[in-house]
Amino acid sequence: MLTVQGDSVDATSETVQGVKTMNTGEKIDYMIQCLKVAKAEYDYMADYIANEPTERQELWEFLDTHRSPNKALIKDNLKNVARMGFQLANEVK
Repeated sequence: MLTVQGDSVDATSETVQGVKTMNTGEKIDYMIQCLKVAKAEYDYMADYIANEPTERQELWEFLDTHRSPNKALIKDNLKNVARMGFQLANEVK
């Protein structure tokens, strides 16, 4: 069960031993945010590859001013969405 620490608890969330658990709507919002992060990083990677120069001197200047794409960020966020999706599918009645 995914939990978040916090002092405030809204009426639709549960609290277990002082830890707020996410309700169904919050879990869906979490999955949407994970997908947005994965999509933004994928778009950055596509742009990075498309604009990567071929000349050696230009390449060093390009690498100095651009961060390299993070494939692990994409994979981890997609895994989080899948895990949460299966969990949520089993919880919905």
